[in-house]
Amino acid sequence: MATSSRTVPSPADVAGAKADIAANGLTVSPAGQALLDFFPLSPTNTLIAQTPTTAQMDEFVIKIDHRINQSNTISGRYIFGDSLQSAPAFAGLPAGQNNKPDLFNSVAPSRAQMAGLSWTWSISNNKILESRLGYTRFAQIIDVNNKIDPKSLGVDTGPLSPIDFGVPYVYLAPLGYGGYIGGVQGYPITTRPDQTWDWSEHFSWVKGNHTIKFGGNFQNAYTNSLRNRARTGLALGYVPFSGNDIQDAVEELLLGRADGASRNFGDTRRYLIQKSIGFYAQDEWKVNSRLTLSPTACVTRSTALWASGKIVARTFSLTAA
Repeated sequence: MATSSRTVPSPADVAGAKADIAANGLTVSPAGQALLDFFPLSPTNTLIAQTPTTAQMDEFVIKIDHRINQSNTISGRYIFGDSLQSAPAFAGLPAGQNNKPDLFNSVAPSRAQMAGLSWTWSISNNKILESRLGYTRFAQIIDVNNKIDPKSLGVDTGPLSPIDFGVPYVYLAPLGYGGYIGGVQGYPITTRPDQTWDWSEHFSWVKGNHTIKFGGNFQNAYTNSLRNRARTGLALGYVPFSGNDIQDAVEELLLGRADGASRNFGDTRRYLIQKSIGFYAQDEWKVNSRLTLSPTACVTRSTALWASGKIVARTFSLTAA
């Protein structure tokens, strides 16, 4: 459980706002009422919130080593990790009244995987070839703990992808720091997945005072990211008018009249792809018992970095030592 103290509207604030609306011949907005129903209420305007949290992780490892014969050995590894964290935002209100208190928690389901396969071939007593194939994958989304369609609450600010569904961010200024519902407006942000395929070859040859090594590596990397910030944000209560600031902000909300509103439009999803290859050669020369020289040369080459069909960058490097 996460414990916090927050300023919230009181039932008297709500009743006073509705009475003032009726006295002026106005009507309550269904959308405003639907959003107000997510605010916790307290007769004292102070809430000691007890918000459920979650932190769990599951993992396992598979390991295989097999000696085929005196010259050949294969090894395999697979590591899997799955985790889920759920906690309230650093600021903000829990969902109140008849709603689950963790409805606005920030949730981060994450999954990491790593696999590797290697083959070691002892060609002779002074020559070894090692081949490796590897794969890594990481997937994570940080989101708000609900996928309520804003249109079902009467809030329609234009086209919205289901991935960006969620109760809108609503801030009542008189409640002060953290006086909002809806969780973090900028969520979700996602990297699903980051993944890399990797293939490498390494050859070692001992000849007299020299240990000669050379090999290469090939990588295919991919990432898929999303940063839409498309969820609607509403701000109310900046201009009090009756002497009861909180009641005035509640009244604005019930009338469906915000002082400010924000959201982004468009799709920020990016698919980044890049391939790279590299080669190296090294001669470790033991000149005597006190002196060893290791001249090394390597070259790497990366293809253009592609993002949604467009070239972002090209890279090339050459090193000698």
